[in-house]
Amino acid sequence: MMRPKQQWLLIAATQLSLIIGIFTFAVGFFPYKPFLHGLSVFSKEAELVAAPFDKVIFMVIDALRSDFVYSDTSNFKFTQSLISSGAAFPFTAHATAPTITMPRIKAMLTGSVPGFLDLILNFAESDTTSTLAHQDNWPAQIKARGGKVVMYGDDTWIKLLPDTFYRAEGTTSFFVSDFVEVDNNVTRHVQPELEKEDWNALILHYLGLDHVGHKAGPKSAFMFPKQAEMDGIIRTIYTAMENKPHLQSTILVLVGDHGMNDAGGHGGSTAGETSAVMMFMSPKFKEYTNGGFAAPAQPFGEFKFHKLVEQTDIVPTLAGMLHFPIPRNNVGRMIPDFLQMWNEKDRAQVLLNNAEQMLEVVKTTFPAFESAVADPVSCKAKSQTEDLKLACMWAKILDAHALWKADKVGVDNVIEELLRFIKEAQDVLSMAASNYNLTLMTLGVIGLAIASALSLISVLFGAGSRSSVFMTLATHTPTIILTVLCCVMMFASSFIEEEHNFWYWTASAWFFVMILKERKNGQSGMYSLLILTLVRIARRWNQTGQQHQGAPDIVTGFLLKHHSTMWLLILSTYLYTLFRLNQRIFRRFGNAVSTVLSNTIICAAITFKLSFTQHDAAETIPWWLRPIVRFFESATLVTQARAVFLALGIATLCTMFFEKTRRDTSGPGNQLRVSVVLHDLLTVFLATQSRFYNVPLMLIFGIQLRVLDHLSNPSMPGRKPLLSPLEITISSLLLQHVAFFSLGGSNNISSVDLSNVFNGVSEFNAVIVGILIYLSNWAGPVFWGMGGIILLRWWANGGDGKNSPNSFHSSYSKKEKVDGDREPGINIFASEYNEGGEAVYRQHIALWTMFWTLVGSAVMASCYQHRAHLFIWTVFSPKYIYTMVWSVVHLVVTNVGLGALWMWGNGVVVE
Repeated sequence: MMRPKQQWLLIAATQLSLIIGIFTFAVGFFPYKPFLHGLSVFSKEAELVAAPFDKVIFMVIDALRSDFVYSDTSNFKFTQSLISSGAAFPFTAHATAPTITMPRIKAMLTGSVPGFLDLILNFAESDTTSTLAHQDNWPAQIKARGGKVVMYGDDTWIKLLPDTFYRAEGTTSFFVSDFVEVDNNVTRHVQPELEKEDWNALILHYLGLDHVGHKAGPKSAFMFPKQAEMDGIIRTIYTAMENKPHLQSTILVLVGDHGMNDAGGHGGSTAGETSAVMMFMSPKFKEYTNGGFAAPAQPFGEFKFHKLVEQTDIVPTLAGMLHFPIPRNNVGRMIPDFLQMWNEKDRAQVLLNNAEQMLEVVKTTFPAFESAVADPVSCKAKSQTEDLKLACMWAKILDAHALWKADKVGVDNVIEELLRFIKEAQDVLSMAASNYNLTLMTLGVIGLAIASALSLISVLFGAGSRSSVFMTLATHTPTIILTVLCCVMMFASSFIEEEHNFWYWTASAWFFVMILKERKNGQSGMYSLLILTLVRIARRWNQTGQQHQGAPDIVTGFLLKHHSTMWLLILSTYLYTLFRLNQRIFRRFGNAVSTVLSNTIICAAITFKLSFTQHDAAETIPWWLRPIVRFFESATLVTQARAVFLALGIATLCTMFFEKTRRDTSGPGNQLRVSVVLHDLLTVFLATQSRFYNVPLMLIFGIQLRVLDHLSNPSMPGRKPLLSPLEITISSLLLQHVAFFSLGGSNNISSVDLSNVFNGVSEFNAVIVGILIYLSNWAGPVFWGMGGIILLRWWANGGDGKNSPNSFHSSYSKKEKVDGDREPGINIFASEYNEGGEAVYRQHIALWTMFWTLVGSAVMASCYQHRAHLFIWTVFSPKYIYTMVWSVVHLVVTNVGLGALWMWGNGVVVE
């Protein structure tokens, strides 16, 4: 048995080891990929090849999924007419995970496969470490050859390519509520730029369609008009290409940086997310397309239309079309359909340029390539290493090229070998394992192993424990089972993708056991049954995971079809919080003032939510609420959000520092505790940071918390609560995860909700936006993390001062336990601690720390083991990022850091 200070130090050491281990492993697991520096240059032979075009208009429509343009449900009518007339070459571009903007733009600029770390950098608007200033890319090639590049749209381009653009104006990509102005700010530059002759490349990046997907999904009522708007811009550009002399030799390229899933998100590897549009348009193509292509077209696979190409293929294809050297790190291949635009000799040279450039990447990736012996015997062997196989194919190219130069074979032989080598090199380089830093990864594993050992010692030999280790293990059987199952689950990709089912079923089983316990103690079991019923409702609120993504749920199947009912539930949630806050805040100013100020805070929160929804999904606001929206339409969303946050902040500070309070740890009684008021204010804030249709979940969570609060306090004086501290800790842990998934969270990057991350923010601030991203996506876990601490207040404050096994004076002196008052199976671990309420909190935190440390260790070990797995970047890596947030931000910063304020508030009474 250790002393209390020793256990606190052990917990602190555990969390420090956890943080160090997590980030050390991450540095080794997510390294920057090495790249070849400098710009590539043409050989003398390559310089002589003719260029079919001298200008390019590169139009990116964010999240332009293949079916949005090619299918019979598309509203790109003019674009489809270009396809059917033969003025366009249509393709479905495969975008590898992570399917988010920055990595995909990098792929389309350099032709390389970006590292997964770019996923994290994608959320840092002010980040400059991901710049391509020192990496070869096609805009840099155009500029190096005396051309001028102009850009309008997503400011990611400006960040990636500093000092590249002759003219540029960026728009911010994270204000996802806006899908009108964000595109108008691009379109207003189109016509003026089409009149100018001073540019060689015009880049347009439209964000509105992606924002529509994020806000309301691919089947939203906004999607069809947005497609028509984009189609009109294509018409404007193409018409200018036909009619303006200085645009006669211009190629229009339409691409999506990625697609979207059925929920409107992206970041993962589903077919919808990885299938993007890639189209090349020009009147010149009519003589090469043999009458055009089917439009609309039928898919030959899920979201696969026309021919399938890799998204990186656009780089060498553009290089050939505009005649500039292929960027040095490219792993894309020249799309064969366009080879017919050159004569046979130039066709071979174009492919040779591609092959020689990829050869340099092969040599960098496989240092043994230079020494590989491509003799006939080795090249005929059935088992070949990747570098030897490529060396043999390159040897065939050299032989064929030499024979062609000697006029012994036709150019078709050379082209055939070149195409074969380029395709094989692309496959090998795209699948090549990342250059993991195994040393740092191993150190991270060791750090988590140390943290795991310390956490187990902290729990098993915690201060005040009077039982043997075996008895303690038996006591913690539910925790052990939960932790072991969760750890084992981290080694299977399908379990990670469908983790929500584990928590839904585990929580259901746990509260079924609580029903039996209620009945065993002579009660009806209705309280636990109510909690179980609400868990069942919550799990159906938002469909999540991978297998049934986009399937009907309460939100899509009912609430978004019955707007009045939805808003009645939303208003009921705010009225419930008003009931909770009424005459509980600003009490020192009297009941009347307290009531007025409470109503003011809730009214401000309601009006902000209505105004935000008016910008977000105006069609969901029923007629009877529109007068309120019109009344406040002159106030900006930023102003309204700041008003809510300011009011909540003032109420919080007043509750903590200006109310009449007294320290009372003699027993909870019926006094109002500071922690309870703080939690009610927190609930209003979390509702503000949640999507409008998820606000009623806060009502469900609030009812569950009140019921658990009843079970965590004695039903009458002289008796103990139904739930022990251990059972409260487990209930809180289960409901944190249930809440996370029921609000729409998952282990997929595409489920990250960005809709509320700019509430109250007028300009990007990495710290503030980072905090809002966390609170928007972890609103449920934050609610239950703090709620779990509130539920412990009866035990922590000494019960009724007489009959608690943790009974102690306000000075935390020990008291004797009254015999004959212990009910079997109730005080699972509270009975082991007899030095005061601080021990309850300490063991509560120790258990949380043990759980997230062991699960974090399992996720880390799984990533280490599966580092060469097919799903490493689509399943295991995103899970590791989520684990970093759960373990560091949620456990250490929120549950421990912010939780300390709630612990203090449990012992302070508001008079």
